[in-house]
Amino acid sequence: MKLIKISDIFIPEDRQRKNIAPESVADLETAIAEVGLLNPILLTKNEKTGQITQLVAGETRLKALRNLHFNDVPVLHDGKPVPNGFVPYTELSEQDTLKVYAAELFENTARTKLDWKDQA
Repeated sequence: MKLIKISDIFIPEDRQRKNIAPESVADLETAIAEVGLLNPILLTKNEKTGQITQLVAGETRLKALRNLHFNDVPVLHDGKPVPNGFVPYTELSEQDTLKVYAAELFENTARTKLDWKDQA
């Protein structure tokens, strides 16, 4: 399991999804607390630092994990405990801008119906 400090994650200003409903975060917190984190967040290289820190997909999961850690709720991923303040991630190996946007859009539309502004 690859881990990164939550505080090290960079969320770009130009993300497709701007508004995440608080109830979506709360629902995900409940699910993660009950069954664990099923899918890690997706990261790629940050263009400024060259480090794998830039969020591609999983902002709702990130917010839910941040809240769970803040409230000292234990989190499991693949049956293993996730240390407080860290989050599991998967690396998007190629930093092709189109692929990054496609991955982000796929994840967002698979989970919830986006309004036309978020889809654009």
